[in-house]
Amino acid sequence: MKALLERLRLPALAVLAAAAPLGAWLKLGVPLAGVKGAVAVGAFDLAVWPALALVVLLRLLREGPRGVLRLAARAPSAGWLLLALAAWSGLAWPRLAGTPPVALAAVAKELVQIAEYGVVALVVAAELAGDDGRGRRMALGILGALAGVIVIWGAAQYFGGRSDFEVGSLLGNRNALGAFLAVMVPFAAALALGRSGCCCWWNAAWGLLAAGGTLLALSGGAVLGIACGTLAGAALLGRRKLAVAAAALVVFLAAGQALGRHNLSAALDSVRLERKNPRTGEMVLALRYLRYGSELNVLRLGLSGEQAGKLCFGLGPGGYDREKTFRPNLDSRFVETSGQTDTPENYDVLANEPNSFDLWLGQGAQLGALGLLGFLWLFAWFSGAALRSWRRSAPEDPLRTVAAGAFGAAVGAAAAGVFTSPWIQGAGPVLVMLVALALGAAGKRPKQPAGGAPEVVRV
Repeated sequence: MKALLERLRLPALAVLAAAAPLGAWLKLGVPLAGVKGAVAVGAFDLAVWPALALVVLLRLLREGPRGVLRLAARAPSAGWLLLALAAWSGLAWPRLAGTPPVALAAVAKELVQIAEYGVVALVVAAELAGDDGRGRRMALGILGALAGVIVIWGAAQYFGGRSDFEVGSLLGNRNALGAFLAVMVPFAAALALGRSGCCCWWNAAWGLLAAGGTLLALSGGAVLGIACGTLAGAALLGRRKLAVAAAALVVFLAAGQALGRHNLSAALDSVRLERKNPRTGEMVLALRYLRYGSELNVLRLGLSGEQAGKLCFGLGPGGYDREKTFRPNLDSRFVETSGQTDTPENYDVLANEPNSFDLWLGQGAQLGALGLLGFLWLFAWFSGAALRSWRRSAPEDPLRTVAAGAFGAAVGAAAAGVFTSPWIQGAGPVLVMLVALALGAAGKRPKQPAGGAPEVVRV
């Protein structure tokens, strides 16, 4: 039994790595009562739980029940906190406060997502990778190859004459693509700049992925995340690499602006305060900021003391329909007669992804100030875990670059969260996979041989 499970480790890691970026594309729509549209069950959702069962069984056979408990303790405390808050805000608090509870299916969807991204995926991927360099390199190759497919598909849409809004590759729209690029481009840039312990073609492949992703940055969240994440990851590689990364960013962002869609202008337009009403041609408040206003109103009511519970616990996960009741009062010129929140470009409503326009305020409205602090803590844990792995790795260790890239990916995701959400679609699973691989990368310190110099084990 144990030998069979050991043989399944690498295949499980391969499936999990492949499901991370493809989960936003390979998915099934499951209609549920009380949820607008259908809940999407993606490839990652179907892969991560069997992988968890495999990991738990292996730990149980090796170390017994105590080993399983130690495995659970490796998960970030912020993930457990967010799970508890989502359950409380969605199930218990509305009933205690006397307000209508959110549909059970909507709460379950949020609970599963937090469990997968905040707890399960990170522990499972790190455990499957372990100290097996072959497994980590295989997972990195799969993630890079599929990210390349996503970028190539997006490039085909870019040059295929499709509208500016529809350039979303396999991920749905440019907002979701932007979140994915904010995670993947900084990681790819770090692997291109750092030593990988492989042939130069490996570095060149990651460099092409980083360059192609930067040229597809059509949203404000993507540009902000790519810039912050790439510079953060490169800073760990040294001043010379940081200078190279900064120069490359300037070159490729300028090249994107020179292309037919004028990428930097498109990115600025995506976060502009006003937009043109497609029905009347008038300038109206962009939907993004109408959503920001609703989310800020939820927190404002709590701060004013009128509804203090909303400040602590929010409206509950999946409560978008109730959030619309907190829309700000606008001048008539900002209001569309047909209902601005239901226009076709409102992707987050149609796809039942309430926070695709931003991560931080959206989570604050859903889970309150405690939930917002929990998400800040979780992303700080992601960044800190990658940074600690980088510090523990020997300078000559090629996997040190993986940790630097994961740090850049976490920083890029956090920055992009101002204008999009790296917690949805393919961005969230990929971010967690990269951080988990960085945890495995540091592993153990190199052994000290009799001669005195540390022995670096190449993997």
